[in-house]
Amino acid sequence: AEKDREDEEAAGIEEQGQPRGNNGERDEMDMRADIPRKKDEEGPNAESQLLTPAGLPATPEAVDTLPSNENDKEDAALISPEKSDYDEILQALSAEGYSIDERSETFHVYNNPENRANTVKIMEREIPVGNSWSILRNEGKDLTRVLDLYNEARKLEEKNKHANPHKRSHSSSRDKHHGKHGHSSSKKHKRPLGNPIIIVPNAPTCPITMMNSLQFFHQSEYIPREIMMQRAATSSTPPKRKPKQTFSHKFSTKVQGQTVEFEVLDDPKKLHPKDWDRIVAVIAQGASWQFKGWHWDSPVDIFSKSFGYYFTTEADVNNLPPDLKFWNVRIGKIARDKRNLDSVVAARFWNALEEWMTVHKPEYLASQGDS
Repeated sequence: AEKDREDEEAAGIEEQGQPRGNNGERDEMDMRADIPRKKDEEGPNAESQLLTPAGLPATPEAVDTLPSNENDKEDAALISPEKSDYDEILQALSAEGYSIDERSETFHVYNNPENRANTVKIMEREIPVGNSWSILRNEGKDLTRVLDLYNEARKLEEKNKHANPHKRSHSSSRDKHHGKHGHSSSKKHKRPLGNPIIIVPNAPTCPITMMNSLQFFHQSEYIPREIMMQRAATSSTPPKRKPKQTFSHKFSTKVQGQTVEFEVLDDPKKLHPKDWDRIVAVIAQGASWQFKGWHWDSPVDIFSKSFGYYFTTEADVNNLPPDLKFWNVRIGKIARDKRNLDSVVAARFWNALEEWMTVHKPEYLASQGDS
């Protein structure tokens, strides 16, 4: 009776899931009994399948890593989420349920003789778009109308040629003469009477004024206004202020290396209205009052009809006038002490002006024989 009582107590402990054995631990086979399993869909007698903590089928490699109790299950869910994501991806990429067999509705629709006949009819009416050859070779397309139009145009041209032979010969010789110089009569620009004009500011705070404009534009040398005034004060014959400065500049070979004579002035209000067309460049001061009383109404109008440029020093390059961002002007930076860079700044100005004049004032860049 005492032995039976001990066996019953041991059986009760085993049923409650308590560890058993000599070391107080459950063996591996008993621990795997707690792993949830899933019956195969084929029948209740099929072999059960191990499940992951996420409830998905476990791979054979993951069986050994499955948790043995509730605490291990929580740890596994935190430690190895990649395995669960891997199983979900495999299940999402599975082709199960998308295969077409004889029992599917898609199979019967595709193999329906009536549907196949309709498909063939549609394909017969399709015109493949490949290239010009395949389009021109398409059956049913008639291009004889294009040939008729061409023949009519040829006949009309021959008729006009025989009706006015002298006029045709005269116009051909004239076109040949202008073609020799690379210009056509319809695109020829008439050279204005007078030299092109560059307007400079009439303000002592600007880097380029009438006082040093000739040295900069003609000699590619920037001399500050203070030094120019010192030279004038120490000179035995102080220079007189002139209403305009005149100099010559030779352009690059891209425009046939033409030498053009320019005029520089700071008061365009004295110009005759017809002379405003000679203005090719305006050096901006940075304030709109510079253009008060000009023949052109606004800065936008001025810099659309002439090449706009603004000179500043390296010290003031970060303090540009706010109005400049609304004007079509380019900016040139003059070094404070590096006089060897003056030629670079002047060259940038002349290159930009040459590009503008090539488009807007080509008559000044043409040779004397073409003007």
